[in-house]
Amino acid sequence: MPEFTYVAQDKDGKEKKGNIVADNAQNAVEMVSAEGLVVLSVKEANILTKNIDITIGNATKPRDLSVFCRQFVSMLSAGVTVVAALDMLSGQTENKYMAKAIVQVRQDIMKGETLANAMGRHPKVFPDIMVNMIRAGEASGKLEIAFERMAEHFEKAAATASDYSCNC
Repeated sequence: MPEFTYVAQDKDGKEKKGNIVADNAQNAVEMVSAEGLVVLSVKEANILTKNIDITIGNATKPRDLSVFCRQFVSMLSAGVTVVAALDMLSGQTENKYMAKAIVQVRQDIMKGETLANAMGRHPKVFPDIMVNMIRAGEASGKLEIAFERMAEHFEKAAATASDYSCNC
């Protein structure tokens, strides 16, 4: 599928630029508009404007995942929809690679995909254990509990990793 670059304005008049994967330019406009933005321009990305993903090693750290899970739990507990939570989290996430994956997960969910399947398409960002726990949470209706347990798991993993780091 082709990638498009866009320039849009949010409700506060702030300009936003980004890239989006869509079947065609019209679909790209519809997807950006669905995010509450006013599209100013859309064109097919070329080698100079395309987002190039270069990652060495793991794209996400356990700390990134624990923060993501904790924030997701808080939003779900507050009654925020999954789509709205993903929208907010994509803007709050400092890891750009993870933020891009969250945007794509949100787009897949809006197309009718389950959260677990959408996350499973990004194995460098969301590990299998997380995808499988989310799948179980969706099936049981206990998505908040699944995210809570994943937050605890990744917090322990982050603590263990920091225990072994050394400034040698």
